[in-house]
Amino acid sequence: MVQPKILTAIVIFLGSYLPVTVVMFLRTLEFGSNDHGFRGVFNAEFWKPKVHDVGAWCTFLALLCFVITVIILKTVKAKQEVVMYSVECAPAEFMSHTFPYIVSFTDTDYTAPSKFLSLCVFLAWLFMITYKSGQIILNPLLIILGWQLHNVTYKFSGSDNTVKGRALARENLQIGTYRLCAFQNINIISSSRF
Repeated sequence: MVQPKILTAIVIFLGSYLPVTVVMFLRTLEFGSNDHGFRGVFNAEFWKPKVHDVGAWCTFLALLCFVITVIILKTVKAKQEVVMYSVECAPAEFMSHTFPYIVSFTDTDYTAPSKFLSLCVFLAWLFMITYKSGQIILNPLLIILGWQLHNVTYKFSGSDNTVKGRALARENLQIGTYRLCAFQNINIISSSRF
């Protein structure tokens, strides 16, 4: 089983919060005054927002971390051959990601130092819980990229012991032979089937 180094885990965790950083960044933009109601949005001055540096940097950092996460997943070497005996789609258990999405719609913003610090502490706690529970690779954005979470029952090649677990794959898994890499408590299945 691969236990990611703490820096790798932090990168994967931060990348999973890209939507939160985008939403919070958009909330900090200050658009021009709109004295003309709805017609004011067609005024060119309205669309020249003031950008707050902290929000822009946080969004850029999350985007960079997400890109690195995708690269990590593409470079994982699935070496262990397994035979799948049972495969079913697992419900997406992304509760650890739900709370920060809700937080992003509260009165938290990047421009208030105390609110930003409290958000950082909150995310640090979530990171520790997610990392220690072995769920760091479960990123809701991976669904958009075609990754699926499965409950699987399998045997390692040459073994008679049946193992139950969870697996991330970019394809619909079926009964058959695959290669996997255990990443914390989640198996990453290579896209090549035997």
